[in-house]
Amino acid sequence: MTDLKLVAEIKVGNTLGEGIVWDSRNQCVWWSDILENKLYRWTFSGSLEIFATPEALCSFGLTHTDNLFIAGFASGFAWFDPISQSIEWITKVESDIDNTRLNDGRVDRQGRFWAGSMDMRESEPSGSLYCLQNQYAVKRSQNITVSNGLCWSCDGTVIYHADSPTRTIRAASFSPESGEIGIWKNFIKTDKGAYPDGSCVDSNDNVWNAQWGSSSVKAYSSKGKEIICLEVPAKQPSCVAFGGKDLNHLFVTSAKVGLDDSTSKLAKNNGNVFVYETPFKGLDESICSHMADSHNLIKEVS
Repeated sequence: MTDLKLVAEIKVGNTLGEGIVWDSRNQCVWWSDILENKLYRWTFSGSLEIFATPEALCSFGLTHTDNLFIAGFASGFAWFDPISQSIEWITKVESDIDNTRLNDGRVDRQGRFWAGSMDMRESEPSGSLYCLQNQYAVKRSQNITVSNGLCWSCDGTVIYHADSPTRTIRAASFSPESGEIGIWKNFIKTDKGAYPDGSCVDSNDNVWNAQWGSSSVKAYSSKGKEIICLEVPAKQPSCVAFGGKDLNHLFVTSAKVGLDDSTSKLAKNNGNVFVYETPFKGLDESICSHMADSHNLIKEVS
C-alpha cells in the first residue's frame, strides 16, 4: 500500500467536525463543528483560531473575498464573514419540512455552490440536493436520507454523491454549463458498518472518501477500484480535503458524537483533525463566482 504519513493531529475534540476546506491563497484550512456552532482556522505554523457561527454551519465554500464564505447553514444559504461576524441570508431551505437541515456541500468547477439536506433522524428520504442559482435553491435531486460525499471529477463532467445510510456512492454525468445531472449509477458500495461521508477528488481523478464508523478513509480510481485504505485513529472520520503548499497533504476531520468516551479505545483521538503527507496531489478548492456581486453584509450575528 502507498505510504501516507501522519504529520499532525489537531486536538480539537470536535463533536461533529465537518466541511473541511483548504484556502491556498492564505495557506490555511477551515472546518466547522456543526453541533457546537463553531468554525475553525488552522495553519501549518500551529496557529488555531475558533469563531462562533449563528447556527449550525453544515458546509461552506470560498469566495473571491478573503474570509467571506458562501455558507450552507442548517436552515439555508447565506454569505458569512466569521471575522466580522456578519451574515446576509440568501434563501432559507425546507422551512416547511420538519426534522431536516442542510448538510454536506461544495462549490462546483464552474463556481456554483451546492448543498444537500438530511433527515435529522436519519430514517426518512426527505432530503434533497440543491444548487444555489440566482439567489434561489434549485432542487437537482431528491429522496435522500443523508446527503453526503459531494464532489466532481477534475474536468467537472462527473458528479459524485452519497446517501450515507445506503452505504453507496453514486456517480452521474454532469453538464458544466447548465449544472444538469444525468442518470445516477452506483459507483462503489462501502463495507458493512462503513458509511460514506465527505469526499474530494485528487489531481488523478481518484475519489477520496471518509467512511464514518470504520476508522478509515478510502480512495477509489475513477473506475471505482479501491486503491488506498487509510486507517485513521478515530472511530468516525467525517470529511477529507487536500491542502498544504504543494497540495499533497490530506486533512481528515472526525467526530465524537454518539460515542462512549469511557469505553472507546480511540477516545483521546475522536473529534480531532488528522493531517497526512501523501504522494498524491489535490486540486485547488473551487471559488464561488456565481452571485459574487450580490452580497451586502449588513446583519450582525447575535
